[in-house]
Amino acid sequence: MIDDPELLLSLPPQMARQLAVCHPSLAERCFSGYDPPQTQLGSGGGTAHILHQAWQQGGGSESFSQWVSDSQRIVIHGGGESRRLPGYAAAGKLFIPIPTFRWSRGQRLGQTLLDLNEPFLRSVFRQASQSARLMIASGDVLLRASKSLAPLPDADVVLLGMWANPEIAQNFGVMFVDKTQPQRLLTFLQKPDPDEIRGRSRESAFLIDIGGWLLSRRAVECLMGQCGWDAGRSAFAQSDHPQPCDLYGRWALSLGEEPQAQDEAISKLTVAVAPISHGEFYHFGKTGDVIDSMYDLQTIVRDQTELGVVPSLAQPRQFIQDAEFGVPLRRQQNESLWVENSHIPSSWQLSRRHMLTGVPANQWNLRLDEGRCLDFVPIDRCDLAIRVYGFTDAFRGMVSDSRTQWLEQPVCDWFADRGLTLQKSGISPEVDLQDAPLFPVLPANELSGDFMQWMIDPRPDRLSENHRATWLNARRLSARQISHSAGLERLYRQRRDLRKSILPV
Repeated sequence: MIDDPELLLSLPPQMARQLAVCHPSLAERCFSGYDPPQTQLGSGGGTAHILHQAWQQGGGSESFSQWVSDSQRIVIHGGGESRRLPGYAAAGKLFIPIPTFRWSRGQRLGQTLLDLNEPFLRSVFRQASQSARLMIASGDVLLRASKSLAPLPDADVVLLGMWANPEIAQNFGVMFVDKTQPQRLLTFLQKPDPDEIRGRSRESAFLIDIGGWLLSRRAVECLMGQCGWDAGRSAFAQSDHPQPCDLYGRWALSLGEEPQAQDEAISKLTVAVAPISHGEFYHFGKTGDVIDSMYDLQTIVRDQTELGVVPSLAQPRQFIQDAEFGVPLRRQQNESLWVENSHIPSSWQLSRRHMLTGVPANQWNLRLDEGRCLDFVPIDRCDLAIRVYGFTDAFRGMVSDSRTQWLEQPVCDWFADRGLTLQKSGISPEVDLQDAPLFPVLPANELSGDFMQWMIDPRPDRLSENHRATWLNARRLSARQISHSAGLERLYRQRRDLRKSILPV
């Protein structure tokens, strides 16, 4: 067995291009790529695409099937648009900075979600059967196990699972298994209702799918075929990239002894479930998930005699990293706070449920109401894109639809409160919020606290013609365009400089 599987990372386009600058040591030991622009390949299509890219980079001198057989590989999906976690959309969730755990040694400042997740994934592969060629993993989760893993079953498709209650399980793929032989998958359902889970649990046990799959060569070839791969031509049949395929929403439904969907090719594959006993699963998919998961991670060890801290230093739901921060904090009034790579002077007034990322040096008098978030993204050499958003925003839906939320309110309310209209702003009513040019790009030295307050305040000064003109006349980008234009080298430089400056503190 090969002890060191090759790492393949599917990343946002800008991070894939700038990985060697942002994470040089990682770039030297992995292959990185990104999905073709304007495509929605899904997890299966994205897997097929990055496998094809990596095979081509190696020269493609041997057949794709032989290339799959020759080595073990781990594909981690860290791309996607990160609509529900805008603060890390440009770099990708894999590179969310993770605070050092106060109960653990051997960590470092600047560690990322990938740094903490990769060792577990490699430990899984060491317990896999000889037939396992590929691991597919999600980039927005952190997996841990408090005990050593047992050898995994031998099958074409091995699904990693963890036990959970129905209220948790309803948010994930759920694997219903034989009660006496939990390795036997009966049925896979995607986000079933808790009542359905309870009903089925009378006859079977259930686990949540944690996004970790192991595939044999036969399973990889089946997946490639589902994505339009022509093995005879060593190319995709209809275009230069795969057809869309969703592993968790489509493929998985065809697995098991009692599949929800019938597929002749998939049904020929053997499948097994590998329950991770004493496993832990932390989700980083949404803004709120980042804070909740970090709180859970920091409080794994609650015995303060082991932590070396006094009771008054119990962990609050407040996380401040690589930041110059001068605001006095209170536990209840400032709950659910994430500040990273930012300058927050004492002149700011904070509330609850804030994520503040990339904030430049400033002396603004700024007041943030509950749920207001700020993200400043470097664009070109000297400019910054000002992304204001709400803690629970999903960045999905037509801007003219009253159900579409921006800053946790209907989008059109933001315009009406500022004496603006979609038409005057040059925004089509039918455009999806992710594609709406909402975020002004300005030189860093022209930013002002008054303008920030006008953008983010739920009760702005409607008569402020200067701020209206600034917003209307500025170059404006959509959330999608910000991710495709971000100057990550500048963002990382600010983070490094801040880390050095706060080390004495």
